[in-house]
Amino acid sequence: MNHDEIRQVDSFVHTLLEQLPDEATIGVVTPFKPQADELRAHLSQYERHRVRVGTVHTFQGGERDVMVFSLVAGEGMHDGAIGWVHRQLNLWNVAITRARSHLIVVGDMNLWRERGGVAAALLNAATTSGPRIDERQGDDLLRRLYQVMSAQPGTTVTLGESVSGHPADVLVRPPDSAGPNAVLLDRGPDDSGDEPRHLRLKLHRRRLLDGGEKSGDALRYPAWRLYDTSTNQA
Repeated sequence: MNHDEIRQVDSFVHTLLEQLPDEATIGVVTPFKPQADELRAHLSQYERHRVRVGTVHTFQGGERDVMVFSLVAGEGMHDGAIGWVHRQLNLWNVAITRARSHLIVVGDMNLWRERGGVAAALLNAATTSGPRIDERQGDDLLRRLYQVMSAQPGTTVTLGESVSGHPADVLVRPPDSAGPNAVLLDRGPDDSGDEPRHLRLKLHRRRLLDGGEKSGDALRYPAWRLYDTSTNQA
């Protein structure tokens, strides 16, 4: 067990439940059963249908809006156990792919940076500041989206922001608007070609960003529209 990580996970879950919509769900996954048992005890105050805790087997075939991944490994732990976590690709796969919109990894930054692999890749991604239009030179679609959304006079468009903890491709603030409108760029399904699942996930992400006191309606923007001149002009 790693008690420092248990306290940190508890803090994250408490904050997430305060900030996320009431229907949002959280999963807490960890490689070791003793850590899962201790986390379950600490998080028992929260509603079970919103917060689910377990090892990788708990989340086989299930998804959560936010996944919190406690790696446990730290100073003083046997090197063989750390190496076992490092090699469990199915564990990493489940932790990452079961998150509908947000993944939080809790672990020893220095240890995993030295280990490399998936943990180091996630660390590098997490410590990179939010994207801006001048940093996405190779992303033609995002540049086009930025230009289209900026076409209305007085409109402010920003990249790399989020609403209630959920990332949006752009936030559009029209003049005299009560709040920003989140826009999700729909690039289409990935190589798996599972179009129904892709659409369900996009629509779910849009609902998470939609409405509220501090934000306007969210918009799913199909990428093909960025190449349709007549649609963009309209």
